[in-house]
Amino acid sequence: MISATTNVVFFLAMVCLSACLLAEAPQPVLHYSFDPPTEETVRDVAGKIDDKVEGNFKSMPGPVGAALKPDGYTTRIVRSAEQAPALKAGFSVEAWVAQAAYPWNWCPVLSQRDGEEKGYYFAVGPRGDVALELAVDGEWRRCVSQPDVVPLREWTHVAATYDPAQGAVLYVNGKQTGRLEI
Repeated sequence: MISATTNVVFFLAMVCLSACLLAEAPQPVLHYSFDPPTEETVRDVAGKIDDKVEGNFKSMPGPVGAALKPDGYTTRIVRSAEQAPALKAGFSVEAWVAQAAYPWNWCPVLSQRDGEEKGYYFAVGPRGDVALELAVDGEWRRCVSQPDVVPLREWTHVAATYDPAQGAVLYVNGKQTGRLEI
């Protein structure tokens, strides 16, 4: 089981996590909607769960409906590990982000992990890059995009996929920006 509390952190966006199921089309297992805007919770429409929003944030117009504007320091969406989607095969994660400035360090978009032994971490970086980190067969692996692929002050679609047979691939606005063969 992954830690007692899992921090799911957002960065100005709507996030959708899809798990790949054998012989079925991928279905979202997590999809946050910020419509209608709220002050305390955000609805995971796929999992039918309301998750707590902590820290300082505002609601604002996004590329699709409303979006969450975090303060860059304290904002996070929290869900207990027991309620987090269990991913047993490949998956994809995507979000719309709009950064006012590049962060000093990696800033998680979605994270559900127990150290570097279990889980995944999808983030935007200090050089306008994105990364997907994940545990594969007990080893922590990291796929990082080229720098300067996420522009400032404009909505940008970021995505990552993981397939056990193909590895990890990163996309920004539909263009491949990174790959890690596993």
